[in-house]
Amino acid sequence: MLLVKLDVDYPEESDLRDVPPGRRAWIEVVRTGQVIGLVEARGEERGVPHEVVEAVRRVFGTTPVSPVELVANPQLPSATVVVPTVGRDVDLLNEAVEAILESAYPTFEVIVVDNRAEASPPLGLKSVDERLRVTHEPRPGAAAARNRGAREALGQIVAFTDDDATVDRTWLRALGARFVLSPEAAAVGGLVLPKELDTQPQLWFEEFYGGLNRSFRAEVVDRATAARQDRLSPYAPGRFGNGNNIAFRRQEFLDAGGFLDTLGPGTPAMGGEDLEVLFRLLDRGASLAIEPAAVVRHVNRRTRAEFVTQVLRYGTGLTAMYTAIVIGDPRHAPAILRRVPAGLRRLFRRRSHRSPSATPSCPRRTYAYQVIGMAFGPVAYLMSAARLRRGR
Repeated sequence: MLLVKLDVDYPEESDLRDVPPGRRAWIEVVRTGQVIGLVEARGEERGVPHEVVEAVRRVFGTTPVSPVELVANPQLPSATVVVPTVGRDVDLLNEAVEAILESAYPTFEVIVVDNRAEASPPLGLKSVDERLRVTHEPRPGAAAARNRGAREALGQIVAFTDDDATVDRTWLRALGARFVLSPEAAAVGGLVLPKELDTQPQLWFEEFYGGLNRSFRAEVVDRATAARQDRLSPYAPGRFGNGNNIAFRRQEFLDAGGFLDTLGPGTPAMGGEDLEVLFRLLDRGASLAIEPAAVVRHVNRRTRAEFVTQVLRYGTGLTAMYTAIVIGDPRHAPAILRRVPAGLRRLFRRRSHRSPSATPSCPRRTYAYQVIGMAFGPVAYLMSAARLRRGR
């Protein structure tokens, strides 16, 4: 699957002629520099047919864009970007850090949190930028690493991304501007797009989950509004962001307790820490925002085995999160149980609405992997909590 762009205002500058005959392509539809949608097309003799381009322009040509450009630089809060890592792929880590340092933002710093048990040998960062610093968090888990970064942050807002993701140059500015435009928002999640779709498993991830976070409409909601929009709310806050593209007002994040370090990558629970903190903020009465102009591009797992492992981990992290919520406050148990039928219907409904794919190719057994992971989630959370108590 190819990834190409179409600027609806300047279609002649797009790269749609590069799509070979018969080749499928996902088109990122762009307006005034912002991605406003994804559509699928198939190449013909001269690339994507002209009539397809015109149809896309008719549909998206008047789509409103986020007004983040209206916010002047002096209005933007100071920011800290936190990147947790165990140094698994130094090249991707350096690429991620360099992209952040190129951000069009007036005042920010970058904290890379070395989450290895021993902070040696050095991670191999190439940049010597004075805005970059490295700190060490020996406790395993992305949640513990992110919390360390937030505690040491100097910025008024703290943004998180991963060491295998690449941020757009305007990513941080869009997040900061949304906090200015929506002063009631405690957290802002951005748009996550695939960096590549070179292998079939990478496409399966986009088809099955709809990617990591794909919302093209800016909005701000509180708990009451979220409940009107989604019957699973506040227990399914994934559309508001995830760990590789989310920012918080630093003090509100710390006051809420940060990420729960018994959840997330690097723990037996494997995930769920980002969803749990968003749930907790909603439950506390905070508002959450979505800012689609804040774009991160993520490298999905390339092989079938990696994809299966990822699905298992996501399933485990989901129910580990619910276990953590119930153990933290058993009063949530009845509300979660009432939402189980709706949650299962959502899990097993057709995936065609989740991606532009005209003919989704994700294997049906993926559902089984998800369920297996979900079945293990409560046990995984208890294992994670026990390990934390032992100080390991």
